[in-house]
Amino acid sequence: MRKSLCPRRQNVNRLSLPVAGTALCVALFLAGCGAAGTTVAVSPTPEEPSASTDEPLVTIVDFDYEVPVKVAPGATVRVVNDDEQTHTLTSSPPGGFDVSVPVDGTGTFTAPAERGEHRFVCLLHGGMEGVLIVG
Repeated sequence: MRKSLCPRRQNVNRLSLPVAGTALCVALFLAGCGAAGTTVAVSPTPEEPSASTDEPLVTIVDFDYEVPVKVAPGATVRVVNDDEQTHTLTSSPPGGFDVSVPVDGTGTFTAPAERGEHRFVCLLHGGMEGVLIVG
């Protein structure tokens, strides 16, 4: 009988070698990702755009209107009331647009189809007025 120079081969599961090799590769890859001096940039997940991002926005704050520079004829205009009182945004003279917006509430109205300057007031608070430019 001939003696082998190699130690006797043990019974090894044929799947264990590829699994061990794969595990070793993954471990080396992950170790490389954490190497000193490596900078990883993480950008914030963008928020989904709301359906109203294309709408012009009027904000009411401190008994004043913050109005966009210009809106398109017939556009839906969103009004946000960030004030401590209910307000209206009512065309002046009356008969055009009119929206009442509660505290911390929102509302919408349709901009006039006619181009030009359209004055508006708050019916609840004298002195609150503004101009909506349609163009």
